[in-house]
Amino acid sequence: MAVRKGLYHYARRGIRLATLDRVDDPDRVLRFVGYGLIGATGIPIDLLVTNTIAGAGAHYLVATLLGYTLAMTWNFTLQRRYVFDSGANALREYIRYLGVDLASAAVRTGVVVALMVGVSRETALIATRTGRLLPVLTQHSIEAVTIASVLGIGVAFVVGFLLTDAYVFRGEGL
Repeated sequence: MAVRKGLYHYARRGIRLATLDRVDDPDRVLRFVGYGLIGATGIPIDLLVTNTIAGAGAHYLVATLLGYTLAMTWNFTLQRRYVFDSGANALREYIRYLGVDLASAAVRTGVVVALMVGVSRETALIATRTGRLLPVLTQHSIEAVTIASVLGIGVAFVVGFLLTDAYVFRGEGL
């Protein structure tokens, strides 16, 4: 019970610090929404480039890397122009953006691994209170991978926005 209360407290505090502490700042809320919308436009670009290059006979890892890079560059360009309205050094911001994007990918991977492997017995007990999540996640099924990936994407999205807003573009924009 104490572990559950502690996790709840820190999760709630982290969410508040991450997103809700400045909800009264409408510009930040708009940047958050714009970041998500533009990020979503990168998905079909990534898939189209990856599938086209792999379909042309390239190795799937090469195709994936090129699709990812093009989609990330697309997202950076649109977010820089329309969400953050930055006039700073584009190369410096692009390198920072790449670092943030890779950090977000590491966060997503960490969440997926934690959910697929299981962190602790206490975590497993908390998961069972949400319904049938635990039995699905204890099996290495496509459903388990999908649930873990969706949760990982959500966490990585919030982390990516916070780092992009604070580190890449320094909270500027809109």
